[in-house]
Amino acid sequence: RLKVFDFTYGSEPYKLSWSNQKTDLYEFLKFNNFRGLVYYLLQKVILLIKSNNFLKKYIGYLYNQYKNFS
Repeated sequence: RLKVFDFTYGSEPYKLSWSNQKTDLYEFLKFNNFRGLVYYLLQKVILLIKSNNFLKKYIGYLYNQYKNFS
């Protein structure tokens, strides 16, 4: 028995008549080549840094050390 069928992103009218529940999609990334994969991984690293206060402070510290060294 099928529990969930994903119509992917978009708000086409036919989706309303084919479903009885709405689920919001907050992020959709698709990569078709190696550059896309690198971009995807970079986005994940940036999200990890932004969501972790220790990493955010440490990256800021490293950046200031680099800036003062130049």
